[in-house]
Amino acid sequence: MEGTALRSAPRLPCPRLIVLTGPPGAGKSALALHLSQPLGLPLMARDQFKAGCVATAGQGHDGLPPDTNRQVNAVFFSVVRAMARAGISLLAEAAFQHPLWHEGLGPLVGLADIRFIVCELPAAERERRLLRRAASDPGHARLHGRSPMQDAYERPRFGTACLAVDTSAGYAPPLETILAFAAGVPPGLGT
Repeated sequence: MEGTALRSAPRLPCPRLIVLTGPPGAGKSALALHLSQPLGLPLMARDQFKAGCVATAGQGHDGLPPDTNRQVNAVFFSVVRAMARAGISLLAEAAFQHPLWHEGLGPLVGLADIRFIVCELPAAERERRLLRRAASDPGHARLHGRSPMQDAYERPRFGTACLAVDTSAGYAPPLETILAFAAGVPPGLGT
């Protein structure tokens, strides 16, 4: 019944789908929190979906069924696609590489204004961040297990708007520029 109501409602303008991505430890989650409220967009963070599974199971990543990540990813993409198809703009955040983003968001090309924000930083700094996080946040290992640092990150390649953000010392470009990009403001026009 609810799905029917959404499909029969007057069509909204093309929704914005702002995708925050990059390798683990690159600062995606922190940047997502800085963007969600000023943009007025709901935040769908893949790790929050996984946290729900961990909470439901009452045990950490290592005690979950082997296909849990695949199932969490499927639900994450299902929710993101449903929102975009219903005309709801949103911010999606995950550390996926190109193949997974392509599989999950490919059906939305042409239906949503997809804008990628890719968080980047030097590998040595990322490794320091991951080690600091492992030492200070035992809940993170409970959520993800203990996995080695990825050597390379394969950026999304959709032919849509993409902004690289260096997160090694704050944000470069600055937050105002990132917000303008996410809002669809052409470069040089400000917010």
